[in-house]
Amino acid sequence: MDILNILGSRRSIGLFVERIDDHVVALSILPGNHTIYTSTIEISTIQKLENEDALSTLTLEFIQTLSSRSGTVSYIILTCVEPSQLATYIAIVSRDVDSIRREPEIVCSLITTLSQGNITCKIISSDATIRMVLQCLNVSSAINRILQYLKRGSGNSATPVQHPVPLIPRFKALDADEYKYLLEVFSRGRIRIGYLYSNPNIAVALSDDHILRHIAIVGSTGSGKSTTASILVQ
Repeated sequence: MDILNILGSRRSIGLFVERIDDHVVALSILPGNHTIYTSTIEISTIQKLENEDALSTLTLEFIQTLSSRSGTVSYIILTCVEPSQLATYIAIVSRDVDSIRREPEIVCSLITTLSQGNITCKIISSDATIRMVLQCLNVSSAINRILQYLKRGSGNSATPVQHPVPLIPRFKALDADEYKYLLEVFSRGRIRIGYLYSNPNIAVALSDDHILRHIAIVGSTGSGKSTTASILVQ
C-alpha cells in the first residue's frame, strides 16, 4: 500500500521516532516500513522590529525560495506556543539522509543573508527535535504535517499561515522542584506584586526585608518594569 493511502486511511498506524546522529531524526511509519528523515533549526530575532508581520511574511518567503532550489528536500514551519515560551522552527524533511545532513548549514546561511542579519538561525540537536515533536505536536497533527509533505507536487496547496519569529533569549520551562522552591520563597512575602508568568497559581510576593534594600528590576522592553516599580512604591 502507498504511504499516502496508509496515512490517509482509518487503519491504525505506528509512528516511530529514532535518533540517527547529533542533528538528524528518523520518522518510521508502519505498516509499510516507510522512513523519512528530518533535521530542525530554530529561528529568532535579536531585536524587536517595528513591522513584525513583515518579518513573519519574510519567513514564508524563505521557505518558497528554499523549496524552489531543491527537489528532494521539503521545509515545514512549526510554531510552538506554550505558557513559558514561543518558539518557531523550520523542519527540513527528506527521504535522503545525506541531504538532511547537508541542508541545515545551507538553510541557516541563506536565512541570515536574506534577512540581512535580522533573523538568526540555530541548528538544534536531535534530542531537542524529538522533545519538540512530542511537546508541540499531537499524533493527529504530526500525521497531517507528514501528509502535507508527502503530497508536495501532487497539485495540493496549503493556505499560508503567519508564523511569529520570537525574540531571544528565551528561558526554559521550570521543573517541579524549581516551582516548589519559588513557591517557598514567595510565600514568605506579604507584598504581592503579581504572579509567575509560567504558572499563574504561584503569587509573587516580597517580604518587608526586601523593601529596606535596593531592588533591581530587570526585563525586556515592554515587560512591565515601570508598572512593577509603581506597585512597589505604593
